[in-house]
Amino acid sequence: MNTILIIDDEKNIRFVLRELLGKKGLKTVEASNGREGIEHFGNHRPECVLLDQKMPQMDGLETLSELKKIDPLIPVIMVTAYADIPVAVEAIKRGAYDFILKPPDMETLCLKIFRAIEKLELERRVKSLNAAVGASVE
Repeated sequence: MNTILIIDDEKNIRFVLRELLGKKGLKTVEASNGREGIEHFGNHRPECVLLDQKMPQMDGLETLSELKKIDPLIPVIMVTAYADIPVAVEAIKRGAYDFILKPPDMETLCLKIFRAIEKLELERRVKSLNAAVGASVE
């Protein structure tokens, strides 16, 4: 079962996402801020992260950068209530898989999550195959 890490300071958003994703067969882990999210990421190694942009202590962009240091392949979907083009561009530059507005269309969000997981699985396979080919050449 694939695990999705939800990092959002709004309890109601986490609840709605948890319920929806659970119905789609996805396990969720939740964090109420960026620091907690980074800790959960290290402990649970999810296949995708849903990350709020505006949070106290550590915003979404800072959290995104830290997550990418831990695992550059992990797909992170930024979810925000603010349509801020420069922030969206910066998120993509820092490695975000996608950037969507709250409240998200749930079917679109689920489609993006499943595509992100497929992409992650393919990238991991390619990395593994490259390592095997490299080892056999030596």
